[in-house]
Parts: sequence; C-alpha cells; structure tokens
Amino acid sequence: MTRFQSWHDGRRHVHIWPTSQFHTRYLHVKCHHTLQRDGLTATAILPYLWLEGTTRYPDAAALMRRADALYGTVLRSGISKRADQHIAELYALFPDPAHTREPQLAQRVAELALEVLTSPAHEGNAFVPGHVHRQRTLHERRLESVYDDKMAYAFERCAALALEGCPEGLPRLGFTDDLDSVTPEGLWQAQTRLFEDADIHVYWIGPMEAAEREVERWFTGLPQGAVNAETRRQVQPVPVRAGEARSHEETQPIHQGKLNVVLKTGIGMADPTYPALLMATGILGGFPHSKLFINVREKNSLAYYASARLDALTGLIHVQTGIDPRNKDRALEIIEAQIRALQAGEITDDEFEFTRKGLRHQYLQTLDQPLSLADLHFSGQLAGVDKEPEDWIEALDAVTRDEVVAAAAAMRVDTIYFLHGDAMEGGQGHG
Repeated sequence: MTRFQSWHDGRRHVHIWPTSQFHTRYLHVKCHHTLQRDGLTATAILPYLWLEGTTRYPDAAALMRRADALYGTVLRSGISKRADQHIAELYALFPDPAHTREPQLAQRVAELALEVLTSPAHEGNAFVPGHVHRQRTLHERRLESVYDDKMAYAFERCAALALEGCPEGLPRLGFTDDLDSVTPEGLWQAQTRLFEDADIHVYWIGPMEAAEREVERWFTGLPQGAVNAETRRQVQPVPVRAGEARSHEETQPIHQGKLNVVLKTGIGMADPTYPALLMATGILGGFPHSKLFINVREKNSLAYYASARLDALTGLIHVQTGIDPRNKDRALEIIEAQIRALQAGEITDDEFEFTRKGLRHQYLQTLDQPLSLADLHFSGQLAGVDKEPEDWIEALDAVTRDEVVAAAAAMRVDTIYFLHGDAMEGGQGHG
C-alpha cells in the first residue's frame, strides 16, 4: 500500500497521507542540503532562530501566543543530518479541526508555518541582534551537551574519524569555534542560501479534503529559487576503505570507558541485500539476545552496555560499548570474535528468528507513530526507495540464513575509538 501521495516542483516536494487514524494532525517540513564546512554552524542555528519570532509576531512570546490560539498548536524546530545531508526541520502538531470550532484550522496552521520559515523576525538584511545573541548562547550549550553526554560524544567522535574528509563526518550542530563569528547579517545570508539551495519536503498527516489546494499553497508560498532545479542526487552508502583498521584513543576525566567500533559495508537502503544486512546487524548487536550483548556483557561481564546499529543511508554499523577501561583489549577481542563468528555462519536458530521478530516488531511499531512513518518515507526519498513498513517486513520474512552470512561478509572494521580516563582506572562513575 502507498500511504503518502506526493507532488513535486523542482526541489520542492509535498507528501500527504490523508488518514483519519490519528486524532492529532501533523505537519513536518524538512529543508536539506549537502553538508559543508563553510556555514555549517550558521545553518545549524537557523531552525532555532525561526521560533524567535516572525514579521507579524516579532518575538517568541507573541509567536507562541499565536500558536496557542490555534487550539494549542505545538511548534518545534531542530537540526539533524542524514548521511551527507544537513536538515533544518519545523514541526507543527494540532488537533483535528473536526473536533474544534475552527474548520479552517489546518489552513491557519499552514499559514503560520510558512511565515515561520519564510518571514522570520529580522531588521533589514539581518536577524534581530537580541534573538541572535540568545540563540548563540543556547547553541553553545547544545554543543556542550554533546560533550557532556559521553555515550553521544564517543559515537560522534568515532563516526567523525571513520568519515574523516567526507561530508558525512561533519557534526550536525557545527563547531564551538565558529560561534564568535556568527552575526545577524551572516545568519540572514545563511537563511537565504538555505532556501536557494535546499530540497524542501513538506509532510502532512491527517484528513485532507482539498489536497491540490494545500499543495498549491506550499508551492506558491515557498521560495522560488529551486523551482527549476533538479532534485539533488540520491545519497549513496559510504564505500569500504581498503587497508587496516584505524585506532584512536582519547582521555577525559571519566571512569567508564567507551569503546566504539565503526564497520563499513558499502550497502545502503536501496541495495537488494539491505534486509539481509539489517538482519546481520540485529544478530550482531541489535537486541538483548544478540551476540555482543550475550558474549561481551552477559557471559564475560566486560560491558555495562553493548550494542550495534546500522545506518540505513551510509551503510555504517556502529558498535557501542561501555566498559571498565582495564578490560579494553579483552572486550575488543570478543567484539571482533563475534563479527568473525557471524561471518562464518555461526548463527543459532534463536538468534535468527528472535532477530527477525524483533525487526518486524520495530516496523510494526512505526504504524502507530506518524512522524516515524514520515521519517521512514523521507529516508526512502533520499535513497531512492519507495517502500512502506509492510514492504520491509515482507522483505525481512524472505531473508535466508545464507543471505545473512553473505551480507555479513561485507562488514569491515574501519575505525576503533576508545575514550577513557587518564589513570585507566575501573569503576562505573561519571561518564
């Protein structure tokens, strides 16, 4: 079945799922362009500036009052990345107009969202200085929060090392060193560049009586810069690097060590072997019954946590463990042994079937999570794949043990990253 009906106009895309399944309506706008070092931090700040106010509602308080007047509409924004794409996002959640006294509620919310995106509060060709000062301070805290969350920090550092020199390796939030040079004028230029260069995907989830009219609203209201441009190329998985695995160690004042490993596969979401690789990753470390959890954590008591997950677009598998730093060599030895065992076909019936059931359950869960369905569809748009959760479940059900082993053969350990305290002491304290 096809949930989303899609319309395209150059780099502008509107996807509507006219369902009455949910009591809440969802509007989700994703503006994405290729990650690049120049202007990265400025772009990361933009979505937060959008909620500082608009031309008609010149500060955050006035904007929130307007949203609240629309039957408690919730506006949120954020910055993310997928593969080599930097994504500025705006969300609006509001009640089904059928349960309100405002039959035009969806239109009013769309108008407000368009204003937030295309007419943020500004003075001449610059964002409001006070808004910029506030968001620059808050962005510094966002960057610090990644450093303070050692699991997240180790994940990002290991990925950055594995993707060094590639756009995919750039951090979604940018760099602290850039903040002093962020100005109201520079941010306004970044806003202009974003809408000139970005692909824009608008997702509507909820009953829609006049879909064509809503599509026209967005095609008319969004900037015209990319109308005649071709949609950017589909994202490709990161190629496997030849040579030995690279190792990197870092010390910080923490007690619990973070041992992370990145494996490259060269297999992405569009590859016909992707479902088998998804199964292989699940068997390796996706669940409590998986090889890493059982052998690193349970049998040998070497890790506080041990897992592996596959990035559908880059084809990278991220192994994450939290360990006593003194056990690093033994933990790494067992991690590599489990990868070899998987590649040799040492898969029990329970590992195979429990993994299939676990993955099926994950896809079934998305059926009750509208924003997750939109995210899955968006990933497919980036990769050139048009599949619904039911299609992925059907593909998983068809995967054989031999196909899992063949997919596992593509795994190559690329980068090993170890974050630990100076003294290499044990313990389960901070970090």
